[in-house]
Amino acid sequence: MSRIEAIEAFKMETVTFEVQPDLALQVRGTITVMNPTETIGPYLERVHEAIVADGLKEFTVDVTQLTFVNSSAIRLFADWVIRVEDGGKPYVLVFNTDASRSWQRTAFRSIASLSDDCIRIRS
Repeated sequence: MSRIEAIEAFKMETVTFEVQPDLALQVRGTITVMNPTETIGPYLERVHEAIVADGLKEFTVDVTQLTFVNSSAIRLFADWVIRVEDGGKPYVLVFNTDASRSWQRTAFRSIASLSDDCIRIRS
């Protein structure tokens, strides 16, 4: 079993992060906690470390079922891109987004501007 496959789902009252059998991270719900870097951040760091350890060249994060996030939560995804960029771009992050959600169009357009090489947005 790969390290990414061994990562268990992370669940809070309003949001769930779960690695799917196709090795994509599915995110469902809403993120409105005051400081998500303290609660969700360590989970995303474990996911990142597992991706690097497994030598994956691309990893998909499906946020199509993520209905709303506060500005602090947007920072989680920006920090992930920066972590990949600063780590020598070991893989490409692909975010599957829902173009009908205006916050996703705006937020992920801004996040994509952080790197030309390690992020792709699919709508």
